[in-house]
Amino acid sequence: AVVSTQSTGQAAIFQPFLRGHAHIDTKRREPWLFGEEATANIREALVLRYQLLPYLYTIFYEASVDNSPVMRPLWYEFPEDSAQHSNQKEFLVGPALLSSPVLESGESTHYTTLPGKEVWYNYHTLTQHEATSSLSTIVKMSTMPLFIRGGSIVPIKKRLRRSSELMAGDPYTLIVATNSKGEAVGRAYNDDTK
Repeated sequence: AVVSTQSTGQAAIFQPFLRGHAHIDTKRREPWLFGEEATANIREALVLRYQLLPYLYTIFYEASVDNSPVMRPLWYEFPEDSAQHSNQKEFLVGPALLSSPVLESGESTHYTTLPGKEVWYNYHTLTQHEATSSLSTIVKMSTMPLFIRGGSIVPIKKRLRRSSELMAGDPYTLIVATNSKGEAVGRAYNDDTK
């Protein structure tokens, strides 16, 4: 159950299409069936997805315009780094976020590749990290390694709502993750939500 709930909270949460139900003839997998801790972790992951909706909406819009993938292997953004050509453990969500899901059962120390030459920021703490092939993190079931690429601006909405429709009038928060030159750029796509 630990790997299943970690996978839901860490890898599946960034999939373009996410739902938590299945066919009636398959094994039940509602979050509450894995216990209170797992339910809380899945809820936290879903809250993160809702907070990131402005960013996700923006990268889906960009994908509709220029065919760029929403989920990206590291080599897509870092083609000059041949070490990333075979990296199947981390992936980018758009150009700015790097997800490094914990997928191994019993893993207590997790290693994340932070590619390129620019700094990265832990999404949850905003702690700055240099690009590295092996950032070590102590993990537990609730740990969700997520990093912001230096030089990026990520639009989010922090108010917790039942639906994205109710978030329409809520204010945006911009996470500004500067690069080594103190610069950052980003985009936020918004329409009439209809």
